[in-house]
Formats: sequence, C-alpha cells, structure tokens
Amino acid sequence: MKLSLLFLLFAASIGWAQTAEKIKKSEDDVRQEMIKISRQVGVTCTECHSTKNFKSNEKPTFKVALAHMKMTEVLKQNGFSGKNGEAEASCYMCHRGQLKFDHKEHFNDHFRSEPKKKKPTEKEQVVDDKADMD
Repeated sequence: MKLSLLFLLFAASIGWAQTAEKIKKSEDDVRQEMIKISRQVGVTCTECHSTKNFKSNEKPTFKVALAHMKMTEVLKQNGFSGKNGEAEASCYMCHRGQLKFDHKEHFNDHFRSEPKKKKPTEKEQVVDDKADMD
C-alpha cells in the first residue's frame, strides 16, 4: 500500500515537471509568435494588450486581432500552409507592416453574373430620340 502511494507521488511529480516544461515551452512559442505578428502588423504589444493584464480581452483591438488570427489559421489549413511550395498565410499578407491596410475589396463585383448596363443619360436619350425621327 505504502509502496503504491509512493509510486503515485513519484509519478505525479514527474508529470508535473514535464507539464511545467511544456508550459514554459508553449509560453516561449507564444511570445515568439506574438513578436512576429507585431512586426507584420507594425504595432507594439500595447496595441491589443492591456499592460495591467496581458490575457485580458477588454480592448477592441484584441478581439479583432483574435478573429484575424483565427482567419489566418483557417487559411493555413486550406492551402496557405507555406509547405510544399504553397504560399503561407500571415498577417503580412494584408497588413504589410501597417495597422490599417490600404486594400478595399469591392464585394459587389464578385456577386454580379453580368456587368450592369449603364443607364443612358438624358442627353444620350435625346440623341437617340432624334435618330429615330430621321
């Protein structure tokens, strides 16, 4: 009984040590990823994070950044992984080192099946009417 209890305590202590190492490694990985993102977007940490609590999501820019990070992950899972010659999805794709990027998508162009016909101006209608009279 005592032996099994000692074994469990020993196994638990080994497990905690590995977990602490994994936590430290994951924190370092997150920090490196955040540094890379901040350079790609052209901002400092305080643009999205509160200096009082870095894990807080109180800033609106934190919420936007989180949504954009999820979008980037979806792109990476769907053909923009950077592996096997594929392009790699990153914040730099849109931001180019600037918080507010210049590109504006014209959504209406994507949903039209045919180009819209230009309405004739009043002057063009008058010209057409005269041509019909001859």
